[in-house]
Amino acid sequence: MRLDKALEKYQKDYAAYQEKKQNFLDWEDENGCNNAIASWNFANTDEALKYYNRVHEDEHQPDKPPQFSDY
Repeated sequence: MRLDKALEKYQKDYAAYQEKKQNFLDWEDENGCNNAIASWNFANTDEALKYYNRVHEDEHQPDKPPQFSDY
């Protein structure tokens, strides 16, 4: 009788463990895909900004600081 209860408790606990493990693996897979997509988007955005800055480099040059001799 005690062995049956112990075996039932073990099976119940093991099933809960398997479910938690599977949930974690699913979460990890989903996060891995999201991280890969985010890295790809950052790389593309970085490239796009480099090209934009090459084309519009005059617009992004800071003005010269004011000199006292100009006044």
